[in-house]
Amino acid sequence: MPARRAFTWVELVVVLLIIAVLVGLLLPLFGRMRLAAARAHCQNNLKQITLATVNCMDSNQGAIPPGTMPGTALPPDQRLSLHVQVAPYMTSVSGYGRLSRDEPWDSERNAAILTDWGVWHWFQCLPGQLTGERHRAATNYVGVAGLGADAPTLPADDPRVGMFGYDRRLKVDQVKDGLANTALFVETNRDPGPWARGGPSTVRAIDPADRPVTGPGRPFGGLHMLTRSHPWDDWRGGANVGLADGSVRYLRDDADPAVLTALATVAGGETGLPGW
Repeated sequence: MPARRAFTWVELVVVLLIIAVLVGLLLPLFGRMRLAAARAHCQNNLKQITLATVNCMDSNQGAIPPGTMPGTALPPDQRLSLHVQVAPYMTSVSGYGRLSRDEPWDSERNAAILTDWGVWHWFQCLPGQLTGERHRAATNYVGVAGLGADAPTLPADDPRVGMFGYDRRLKVDQVKDGLANTALFVETNRDPGPWARGGPSTVRAIDPADRPVTGPGRPFGGLHMLTRSHPWDDWRGGANVGLADGSVRYLRDDADPAVLTALATVAGGETGLPGW
């Protein structure tokens, strides 16, 4: 029986080179697959929050929930959040009526009730942002207050107002731009705060002069960036946007900033949105 021929050094080098090329080709593919899966997860969470908000409006004769829990004189960032108000419309959450509106969101009573809810994970896009008790879990989804730093406190008839103000109570018929052209929520990875806390943690304004509006380190987005392994990789990220008609769409970081600016207001008078 003839002896088996051993690999030569040249053949071994060729095999190793082929393996290296395959690994180089497959790693970016796996990265894109992970990115797509994470983006779909974030989109699903936002879809649940958006639909819950629409259900909340439908159940209250078209009244849009205020950006913080009403019926209290507490400062906005000490109140219970918009997310707390819509959470009962997402799942069979009990105990909402036992929350104390006159106490801060993290009071002993409110914290115990919110921790038992177990809904915190719906309000996170990126995993691992749970800090201590569940009522302190950071959220990546913020309600849109409108345009300008003072948007959360503007009166309802101001043309810069968005869907949510700290004390503002709008009705669906005041959304003159159309529900499909008005944003409820936008993803953000900048300074995420507790989902149960009112104020900037859960309701934020859009500053059209602070460009780019979305992207790493920017006010919104910064969640779906692909590590650029090759010059041809599509590394640009974006942000999921929940609209008032219950739909969720993806806004790329390289989209016209006028898109998010137009989506931020309920009656800005836009006749149409730039392509996105």
